[in-house]
Amino acid sequence: MPPRKLFVNICIGVFFIFATTIGRYERILRSFVRGYRDNKALLELYQPPSNISDSDYPTIWIHVGGFGEGMSKWRHSVPQLLGFARLINATLVEPCMHDGRLYSCKNFPNVTLSSVFSDAEQYKTSTASSRSALMATYDEFMKLSQSNTTELKFCLHKGSCGNTENYFMKPIPFLHNISKYALGSGNLVLNIPYFWINAFEVNEVETIKPETSLIEFHQRHHKKVDEILHRANITNDEFAIIHWRGEVKNMDYRACARKIIQGKSKMIQNGGDITSFPFMLMSSINEDTSTMWGGAKIMAENSNSSVKEALQTLHQAGFLKLDYLMTENEKQSLEDFGILAVYELILAARSRRFATCTRRDCRGDVCQKCNYPGGFSEYAVDYRQLQGSKSSDTCWP
Repeated sequence: MPPRKLFVNICIGVFFIFATTIGRYERILRSFVRGYRDNKALLELYQPPSNISDSDYPTIWIHVGGFGEGMSKWRHSVPQLLGFARLINATLVEPCMHDGRLYSCKNFPNVTLSSVFSDAEQYKTSTASSRSALMATYDEFMKLSQSNTTELKFCLHKGSCGNTENYFMKPIPFLHNISKYALGSGNLVLNIPYFWINAFEVNEVETIKPETSLIEFHQRHHKKVDEILHRANITNDEFAIIHWRGEVKNMDYRACARKIIQGKSKMIQNGGDITSFPFMLMSSINEDTSTMWGGAKIMAENSNSSVKEALQTLHQAGFLKLDYLMTENEKQSLEDFGILAVYELILAARSRRFATCTRRDCRGDVCQKCNYPGGFSEYAVDYRQLQGSKSSDTCWP
């Protein structure tokens, strides 16, 4: 082929490839803006141009409707999402507590995450306008995402998500290019209806490095615990606690109360330094079932009078209890009854001796019959260690 003709053919080919590529990106981008949420193949296909300025990138928000776990897992699940936010240069919308669970503050605005954990503040800034902010309030999110917003909805939940695409323990196909979607849209909202801890696929865990665990409760909760202990003439760590998570189906509450009294005697025999110490009962069970939540509340309401009788037996045996020491006004003014769990964890960390039943350590007959050995028990043991390397009895004595 003559050189001139070859050159012309090459030019035509280059022009064709260029035109096809430009047309491809234009079609993809238009399709993306119209309805990319339901097109997984598009998300996997799209590789945006590299010559885009920072001003064209959207501000990315991660908005979670609800979290699948109780308080014992927040210290890990929230940092996992914050690690995800850092990876994609996004801002997590701060969640709120309701009945001891985390939800979007849209419906339950009273108790923000940072009003529970003081170290959550480190991830926030005065405004959320900066893309470097890892977390911002729901109000800031609403203020800054009212206009020019594109939404991408997907699930990270171990259960069913209906028609919503669920990437629980699966590779997220758009993970590493997500900041380049919806170029020029202003705001990109990753709407996650439900999030479950350890949701990210194993190979992505190395990429999504969780932030530091949430450890320290807000100082106002420590001050309230100080007030409560002062009423009982308790100073420093001169008291002991037995933890009773009475959430076992068909449990004999009265028999378990007697086992707790026996456990108190054994603890005194085994540790001479607590002979004169007051004992506190740390429990998800209360005489007033309106101050309870979750499985404990349902089971207590179905137990007729046996819960009250069991608690009265323990009270007569000298056990103090958080809700006994709180005034009626204090209980009624609680922003959420989940705050009682925060108080109890602080009490557990303060006590000289602490006995509970944990899933990882305890297989005793008494623990199986009287205790649900869930994550909260392990959380209390871990929190004690973090606050001063205190050991715990992880099986009832």
